[in-house]
Amino acid sequence: MAGNDLIEEYTRISKTTHFYTMRCLFEFLCNKF
Repeated sequence: MAGNDLIEEYTRISKTTHFYTMRCLFEFLCNKF
């Protein structure tokens, strides 16, 4: 059960990190041009 919770937590963190990475990249490109 603990392993399953860990996977869910990891997935949630990955999605959040991916979202912020894409947003930062988008803002960076917008500021550049």
